[in-house]
Amino acid sequence: MLNSRLRFGRCCVAIIFGICLFGSDLRADPVLFYNGDFSGNANDSLVNGQNTSSGISGLVYNEFKVASGAVWTVSAVYSNDLVRNSLSSSAYANVVWDIRTGMSAGNAGTEVAGATTVAFTTAPTGYQDAQFTESTFTATGLHVVLNSGTYYLAVAPTYAGSGMSDVFASATTGTSALGTFDNRSFWNSTFFGATYTPTSDPSVNGAATGFSLGLIGTQVVPEPSSLLLLALGASILGRAGYSYQRKRRADTTDDRP
Repeated sequence: MLNSRLRFGRCCVAIIFGICLFGSDLRADPVLFYNGDFSGNANDSLVNGQNTSSGISGLVYNEFKVASGAVWTVSAVYSNDLVRNSLSSSAYANVVWDIRTGMSAGNAGTEVAGATTVAFTTAPTGYQDAQFTESTFTATGLHVVLNSGTYYLAVAPTYAGSGMSDVFASATTGTSALGTFDNRSFWNSTFFGATYTPTSDPSVNGAATGFSLGLIGTQVVPEPSSLLLLALGASILGRAGYSYQRKRRADTTDDRP
């Protein structure tokens, strides 16, 4: 009888777990975070990428947050950058991407994931002026799991350009942002003597504090009702197991001479 009760309890827990899983908010919207469109002011942009011809390089990191209780599975990351019109699309070799935590002024923090990848795409956003065309650089084929917390993202191309800077991170004030616009960012450039320098620092002349980049993937956010059901299932299994153990002890006692 108690064996049947224990099996019944386990069955209940399995059913409840399934309800919790499918009752969670499983979001397949490909864009997990986007910090907003280009502000239109190229003077606020910063060198972003590595020019293998001139040695000029820099990486712009922007903060983003994964909400409490959420889990993100990132499949791609991207940035919008101003590219000199003279730079050929064949100049791009790969895309560098980096996700970190704990970043602060002069401190790189801890790398969560990052790589130099040849699996990337580039496409114009539609903005163009006499000097620049804005393009989106996307590193694809990723599988990075992020739990709730604060992170910093950089995405930039490696290219063979001219003897000067050819790619600049697009500044943003949060127009069309998905999620909360985040204006905390850092710039790392050995060439320019910036070591994870906040872009709000006076030494970074005229730079904006928000930059146009984002992450693509899926997220799971458990609903409160699902968590309650899971707790109920654990309780059922616990009671069934406790009753089973009491019955076994009682049977052992009865069998003693």
